[in-house]
Amino acid sequence: MNTSRSYGDKQLGQQLYRVIEFCNSGEALWHKIRSGQYDWLGVKETKGRETFVLGRPPRPKGVFASGFGTVVRPGADERYRVEVFVPTADEPSATHCTSEADARQEFDDKVAALARRDGSSGLFRVRLVLNGTVAKEEFVVRTEPNVI
Repeated sequence: MNTSRSYGDKQLGQQLYRVIEFCNSGEALWHKIRSGQYDWLGVKETKGRETFVLGRPPRPKGVFASGFGTVVRPGADERYRVEVFVPTADEPSATHCTSEADARQEFDDKVAALARRDGSSGLFRVRLVLNGTVAKEEFVVRTEPNVI
């Protein structure tokens, strides 16, 4: 059995993914990854527009960690919090804040921090919760260095 994966030695059945698909929004990418039916392969940028590349069916994976944990600040009120979800975990991490203004600032800071390129790619769903209701939600896609 030949295990070479070079283009010069192409053979039927050699591909890692049966189907390659594309999407253009962070929200669409989130839902595809969350479904468990896709792997995120990379991103292509053309004329300032990002196209996310996905493969299916997904490759087998190991166990995933659940994320960041929960932070409760002194004097915090559960009604004011910022939640961060990753598509491979069922539960979000959360930061409980002392006031609505504190929660809004934490949301802005969290989105900026997650979007900052640090040499790894990432996909996050960030929610601002005020009085038990989602007041704002943003999908953050950090694409570096996973560029095709």
